[in-house]
Amino acid sequence: MSQQLSNNPQPVQKRRFDVYSMMLILAFIAIVTACVLLAYELERWGDYPWWNTSDAQPSSTAMQLLDSHELPMRRSVSV
Repeated sequence: MSQQLSNNPQPVQKRRFDVYSMMLILAFIAIVTACVLLAYELERWGDYPWWNTSDAQPSSTAMQLLDSHELPMRRSVSV
């Protein structure tokens, strides 16, 4: 068990505000800003649940382009 010194007449000086304290505050501000922006983006792009994509269907022109063009085969290079 540690014993406190009772004969210390000088008050303990408060710790200075240093670069690590500033980094801690800046990290907190960055995380809060990122959370607010993420909430804004999620609200902008749809309702909850965001991972439910059953309503999203490809457009008919995209399907026609995929059906009408055959993707080129990749050639292998022999050494």
